[in-house]
Amino acid sequence: SPIDPDLKIFNSSKLGEILESERKRAKRYGTALSLILIEIDHMKNLTNIFGKDEMLRLKKEFAKVFKKEIRETDVFGKWSKDEQFAIVAPNIDFRGAKNFALKLDKKLKEHRFPKVGMITCSYGVTSYSNKDNMFEFQRRAEKALNEAVKKGGNSIEVKILI
Repeated sequence: SPIDPDLKIFNSSKLGEILESERKRAKRYGTALSLILIEIDHMKNLTNIFGKDEMLRLKKEFAKVFKKEIRETDVFGKWSKDEQFAIVAPNIDFRGAKNFALKLDKKLKEHRFPKVGMITCSYGVTSYSNKDNMFEFQRRAEKALNEAVKKGGNSIEVKILI
């Protein structure tokens, strides 16, 4: 199934397929496409404190919060690691995607999760360039995310190909 059974969002392989078809469309029509990677900060610590079951509940609610905020044309799903998610955002460039990440982050900071309270996330943002192949496009988003995580989380990093 293309859907993660616990979180009711696309799994990472389905999200990868969607990203690839959106990349082909962006290339063909010269439209913008952004990828926003999201990692829940300090997941290991949270799991140690609250346990796996509570973290699953948190991720389910997290997915609901984000699904409510995205546009109809966006696709939200799981990324590679367990605490990572992604938004495939057609027709917006990196500036729009950064503003989108800021808006999502604001919503997240207003939300209180049962038992855990407030959580923070790291965001890696990039836009597709015609010089990109799929691998480079994804790698750049992952590099941006890693930079945000290295800063201690709770930040948004943007990387673009010029």
